[in-house]
Amino acid sequence: MTAEQIMTEYGDGVVLIQTVYYHSIHFKSGVTFYFTGTDSDGDITGLTGDIDEVQPVTSYGTGFYLNREGVIATNAHVAAPKENEEAIHTQVVNQLNQYRHECESSLNQLNDQISSLQNIIIQYGLSGTYEYQAQLKETREKRDEMQGLVSALNDASNSNYSVNTHTVSIGIAGNNTYVTKTSDFTECILLKADQVHDVALIQRKDKTTPEKAKVLPLYDTREFDQMSKDEIASVEEDMYSKLYMIAFNLGPSLALTSDGIKAQITQGEVSQKTDKTKIMYTIPSLHGSSGSPVLSKYGQVVAVNFAGLDTTQGFNYGVRIQYLWQLIKEADVDIDEE
Repeated sequence: MTAEQIMTEYGDGVVLIQTVYYHSIHFKSGVTFYFTGTDSDGDITGLTGDIDEVQPVTSYGTGFYLNREGVIATNAHVAAPKENEEAIHTQVVNQLNQYRHECESSLNQLNDQISSLQNIIIQYGLSGTYEYQAQLKETREKRDEMQGLVSALNDASNSNYSVNTHTVSIGIAGNNTYVTKTSDFTECILLKADQVHDVALIQRKDKTTPEKAKVLPLYDTREFDQMSKDEIASVEEDMYSKLYMIAFNLGPSLALTSDGIKAQITQGEVSQKTDKTKIMYTIPSLHGSSGSPVLSKYGQVVAVNFAGLDTTQGFNYGVRIQYLWQLIKEADVDIDEE
């Protein structure tokens, strides 16, 4: 099949995925902080102790239909984003310690004020000290409150913790449809995610696949169990001789046109550095391409692209399709082998 034929046949089976989420870190001491995510330097963004102040992040990726019941394959980092728990803990504790030092400085100042007020009251005796007595009471209350905060920060930074991701929404938009805001996306739920191999399954809440949407055929690697290594190598050499990817590169930034959102198809060749877990290829990809189907010249999905995680010298990677088959089995999902 040519690129044009593959796009014509399977383009409407690919969807733009929008995920809205935020993270939290909960300390066993009872303190919880919320944050948006991490920036390119690995620093935490949007850290707050008030859940009403948290600012969720919106990210985009690509997915493709597996059956007529609205089940869609994509990357785990698209549908179920996660942060490095140890790194997050270190960052949060560092910020807590910095804040604790600032609070300790304020606490010292309050103690100095209390000492000064006590000396003034002693100097004036019982007469004319009502105003100073009121100031002393108020300052002591502030001191006790600050002492409690310092103790809480110290307990939090030294206690066990858990980092969690909170998904506000997962939505999808079909190729050649119109979307201008989050509410235009069709709501989905997460079925199952394999964080190790970076594949995931989501499903439309209405459990239906649009009539015009094509279910993409998966290359059936289950037959490899009955084949020798030489036979598998021979089959893959032919299967991977030319590869195509249908993706929403850069999400709506590039896909949005006056005629609706449109996926793009690109092609490339497999690299000799392909291994048992990943297929490495020369297909260019961008953020938003994550979760895109990578198809062979025969129009079968052979890998799930994961742009933005591992790229080097113009090459990109895709998760081998057998890990998607494995997840499909674990999730007990029936797929349509059209």
